[in-house]
Amino acid sequence: MACATNKETDSYRGDVSNISSMSTTGTASTATSPPPYSSLLFLNAASEVVEQIINYLELEDNDKKDEIISDLLTNGRQALYKHQKDIIPELLSQEKEYKVEDGSSLLKIIKQYITETWERLLVNQPTIISFISDTKKENSIHFDNVLTRIAEYGSNHANASFILSFVLPLLSESIDDECFLKTNTYKELWNSITIQGIQGIKTASRHVPAEELEQHINNKKSPVYLALRMYYEEEIKILFGKLKIPNRKNTLYDLASDTITENGWLQGIQSIKAKITETHYDMLTKSIESRIQNQYSTVSDQGKY
Repeated sequence: MACATNKETDSYRGDVSNISSMSTTGTASTATSPPPYSSLLFLNAASEVVEQIINYLELEDNDKKDEIISDLLTNGRQALYKHQKDIIPELLSQEKEYKVEDGSSLLKIIKQYITETWERLLVNQPTIISFISDTKKENSIHFDNVLTRIAEYGSNHANASFILSFVLPLLSESIDDECFLKTNTYKELWNSITIQGIQGIKTASRHVPAEELEQHINNKKSPVYLALRMYYEEEIKILFGKLKIPNRKNTLYDLASDTITENGWLQGIQSIKAKITETHYDMLTKSIESRIQNQYSTVSDQGKY
């Protein structure tokens, strides 16, 4: 299906660092905890994957191993070629020349990391787990294409919400590699749904049947709705925290998450206008307007989505 070119992406992407030295015992850190759905929260649990990468690429004594591993887990297997001078040539050639039928050893490790991460993030989200599992069972080729694409190229959106960036591509086979890597189809869908709320999924009307779209819009227990709420819940905690907007009665953040998921940023925050100070509301409005403008104007890297 034809798609138009675009260079928009999500600029709210974090980085991963110092992961090879992280404890495998789960010792609590004194640093500020990341949001509950952040994939960074589970790097401890990915220590086995980190060790596999270190062993495979022989990075044990490499001073840049943390940077290399961070790049691979964040930006996919293609990030390996940014570090050519720090990788043993024989191993680099092995990755460049792997046979499709055998697969890339590094790609398999990164796919394992992605799978383990979403499984841990979704411990309390059985509906989304069922959606992913059913897609894998009923359309294994499409499922593997999505998983492979993220493992190969990374995702500009993964740290904004690891789960949402995994669930959305599973909606339709027609959102394929060409749409991800050469056109604006997925970027438009991502921007619409993360700015306009669940109504933004209508952007996918060329690829998803209308009846199915309506189910996602009207059913607050649909996997896409739940994944989107996870996204907004994380972003709200980050944004409100920066603006020092307190979670009044421990309900304000949940209310904001619900209404913004339903109606998008600008309309959704109106539901809390009477519950925060005018100063905070003005700051919030300006921050969101700036965020939206920045999200639409940021130029993406080639080969990323």
